[in-house]
Amino acid sequence: MPGEHEIRKNVRPRVSVIIVTYRSANEISDCVESLMRQRVPVEIFLIDNASPDNTPDVVTDYAARFENIHATLNKENIGLAAANNSPLGKCQGQYVLILNPDTLCRPDTLERMVDFLDSNADVGVV
Repeated sequence: MPGEHEIRKNVRPRVSVIIVTYRSANEISDCVESLMRQRVPVEIFLIDNASPDNTPDVVTDYAARFENIHATLNKENIGLAAANNSPLGKCQGQYVLILNPDTLCRPDTLERMVDFLDSNADVGVV
């Protein structure tokens, strides 16, 4: 039986998710876990903005355990906008989603978003 967070190898992500963290150790796990339960392939970029707590440890732990999760640890807080923009050149998904670390997604959230965007080529932002 496949594991709960089995990664489909050689499958291009449909959605690249960018999450900037700062003092997010208590909430980032729930966010990431909700993304790992999505019905569409995702890649997740966790960008820590120099958190003084143990958020960097949580971020690097996820990246070490899952090949579709990437961690960046900023040495200084570069601001939310710059941190959100920093992984854009690395995103492989057809769509990019920027989330706050306290966001929880229902298992069909990204599937519904992708279906809507696929069906409505004139829409660029949801």
